[in-house]
Amino acid sequence: MDIANKQSIDTEIVELENSVGRILSEAVISSEASPPFDNSAMDGFALQESIFINWREGVEVTVSVGDCLAAGDRVSDKQNNYLAVEIMTGAALPSDNFFAVVKIEDVKVVSDGDQKKIILYSKPSYGENIRRAGEDFKEGQILLEAGTQIQHQHILALATLGISQLRVVRKIKIAVASTGKELVDCKTKKLQPGQIRNSTGLYLESYLRDHFFSVLNMGIVADQIENYQNTLRQAFDEGADLFISTGAVSMGIYDFVRPALEQLGADIHFHKCAIRPGKPIL
Repeated sequence: MDIANKQSIDTEIVELENSVGRILSEAVISSEASPPFDNSAMDGFALQESIFINWREGVEVTVSVGDCLAAGDRVSDKQNNYLAVEIMTGAALPSDNFFAVVKIEDVKVVSDGDQKKIILYSKPSYGENIRRAGEDFKEGQILLEAGTQIQHQHILALATLGISQLRVVRKIKIAVASTGKELVDCKTKKLQPGQIRNSTGLYLESYLRDHFFSVLNMGIVADQIENYQNTLRQAFDEGADLFISTGAVSMGIYDFVRPALEQLGADIHFHKCAIRPGKPIL
């Protein structure tokens, strides 16, 4: 096996609720408009423009009001028979004949027996307090580009549009190994002279998982080239895309990682950096 070969990264389908942190492998396109219909942005009254045909500035207009439309109510022809309809935030406008919504606090509500009426003091502008169909997202619009990492706020828009699954890049699988004969499991209660607990292995595993990688912890590797090479082969046999090890890259007689990699045909891109701590990095 040539462990220096580049690994291909496949894709998979995930449910929307499990997608945060994953990377899109293809663009997400809206199949519908949002909102799907014209609706009221305020609690108030939807008005037909014919109310104001003969209206003059400074003249009050009294109009009879139809039944109240709440969000989720089905619109009927009955509402279209009125020039004004009481409407709640999010409710669909009865028809295209209704050109604006006036806020409830901007009118005076009066009763004439069982009939509710409102007194209007001014003419609202066209489309006032109306959320138009497609105002947030249009049908065919690219919502998210390929390569986008899904964030919590994306879930809101995607769920609104009925998108329940996403094609994402398979989680990159990272193998983690710790070298050093002084290392013992971090759960060890009593240390023998010269021993230290393996904290970096557990740290890397938890850190990488928090950043949405799949992690394969290979444990502690003895200070021998053969053991290190065997661990490396095992990691890639088990599907690792990337192998990270700690220790054994300085200049001591037990710093065997570089020769172990060179024997396997690896390219060394750099060895040592002018940083502290961390100078012996490879």
